[in-house]
Amino acid sequence: MKTIKLLIQLRMSKKSISLIFFFVTISKLIVSQDKQDFIKHLFKEKQKIELLQFIQQSYLNNDSLDYLLAKYNLGYQQDSSFLFFVQKSKILFVTDTIATGYASCYFLKSDQLEQDRKEWFREMQKNKKVEGVNRMSDIFFLNGTKPNLIHESNYPNLLQASVNQYKQAALKNPIKAACLSAIVPGLGKMYIGKYRIGLNAMFMNGVFAAQTYESIHKLGVKHPLSIVNIILSSLFYASTIYGSYRDTEYYKKENLQQLYHDASNYYSTVYYPDLY
Repeated sequence: MKTIKLLIQLRMSKKSISLIFFFVTISKLIVSQDKQDFIKHLFKEKQKIELLQFIQQSYLNNDSLDYLLAKYNLGYQQDSSFLFFVQKSKILFVTDTIATGYASCYFLKSDQLEQDRKEWFREMQKNKKVEGVNRMSDIFFLNGTKPNLIHESNYPNLLQASVNQYKQAALKNPIKAACLSAIVPGLGKMYIGKYRIGLNAMFMNGVFAAQTYESIHKLGVKHPLSIVNIILSSLFYASTIYGSYRDTEYYKKENLQQLYHDASNYYSTVYYPDLY
């Protein structure tokens, strides 16, 4: 009888322990959820200092603290601090699909810390779990892709126009633009679609050329006024050639940044509108 009683008591004690463990786990989950809800509330209310203080006081575990500080600095667009904490909590951070997607959207349109951006998207190319992140990485590295290999049909419908526009810009050759302006001043600018600027450059070069010709014809090539006109005309002609080269390079970068911006807006709107 005593043995039976002991067995019954043992079973009851095991049940009690299981129940206690269950309630402790549930209470921890509730507390954790309450903390997350409060963090979300502080972030939405833009209580920056209060949010930082709450995170530092509520999370003493180093990994959790670093992870939350990475999210905090990402939310307030503090690039260097975000990168510092995300490196310390990378394993934990990349398991947060929302934070990873949000960070990718942010980095895609940010023109700061270029090297860090490249490293981030190299890491994200390996990430197969977060929807859209692989595609954002592909878009980021389009700059190193031959234009003929870019197929806009591989991208979402709302981004195809931006991808095609970048592709057309990437096909433009700065050296060709410079050569065209050397043959006909301003033609290189028209080559990249800047017709008004190209016509203005053509007109101004024509004015300088006509003025120089008239000066030489009337006063002679050695006259000081003729020499000044030759120098000014040559400088303006050279600046038109160089300007065509530079504008073509800028035109390509401008369209690439526009693509980054459009892609970031698309993925943040469709997949990652909120960090918390």
